[in-house]
Amino acid sequence: MVKARVVDEDGNTVAYNGHGILEVYANPYKLVSTIAESATEEKYIEVETDLLTEIPVNVVNGVIEARIVVPADCRIGDRNRLVISTRSDEDGTIALGSMHLSVGADIPDNPVSGAPVIEQMYIGSEDFANGDIVPSGSTLYAVVTSGESPVSTARRIGTASRCLIDGNTNVSADISTSYREDGSLLVSLTLPTLPDGRHTVSLSVGSIPGERASADIDFTVMSAGLRLALSSDADRTVRDNVTFDIENLPVELGSMRLLITDDAGTTVRTVESPSFPYEWNLNGTKVADGVYHAWVSARSGNTTGTSDKVTFTIVRQ
Repeated sequence: MVKARVVDEDGNTVAYNGHGILEVYANPYKLVSTIAESATEEKYIEVETDLLTEIPVNVVNGVIEARIVVPADCRIGDRNRLVISTRSDEDGTIALGSMHLSVGADIPDNPVSGAPVIEQMYIGSEDFANGDIVPSGSTLYAVVTSGESPVSTARRIGTASRCLIDGNTNVSADISTSYREDGSLLVSLTLPTLPDGRHTVSLSVGSIPGERASADIDFTVMSAGLRLALSSDADRTVRDNVTFDIENLPVELGSMRLLITDDAGTTVRTVESPSFPYEWNLNGTKVADGVYHAWVSARSGNTTGTSDKVTFTIVRQ
């Protein structure tokens, strides 16, 4: 258990509430310096920048308590640096601190366990259904929660997330992760250009002790199809409403769907069979200020298509 306090200049705990990240770094090691003052004496630089893992933390009334699981890379006798970075929920004040830990040989009475859980996994938006048609180069999202042990996010240790397409194309190096406000982990990955047809993407995530969870979803890539051009009247910043319009609509249209997501990929609005021009009135809505994306998907007979995304920013305060 790591315990820390946010203090003032006199060392008194302050009324500070917020959230942040605790980072665990590898044992420092030495490199020979390329700049030496003496030709006969080697100079060394101590390196302490290899990130092993990170976990979200909360600050309540200036107090931080976080249970960490030491990664397998930490060996008995190592001296690992911990860095805590937090931000106040009230005024955005940043608080930083660091400390060191040393791994002992004692075995805890109640070792941490609990495999992570992949709560959601979808492509493009949360409305995605297994086997849906998506454009090539779409983005995969997964929401992961942990048991007692945090999910591993650092790629240099063996329990990092892994992703395969069709069982043989490894795209693990392109995975991005970020923590959401509820402490869950958002995994995102822009899928590579794939040939038209049905594909399977497999995601595996691990906790720091090594327990894993896996999930698969199927999707269909169809790049040749309807050519849809979505536009909006938004001059980047939107306050009250935004109007969308579309070109190249086929005369016989089977179905159409307008999707609007926030910058994290969470769907905030879905409109089935919209009439264009379509106005989204923001008065009375509960969407937060931020960056949003909109696009349409449509079907005409056996032909489908998806427009490029239109990006705009909502600023109402």
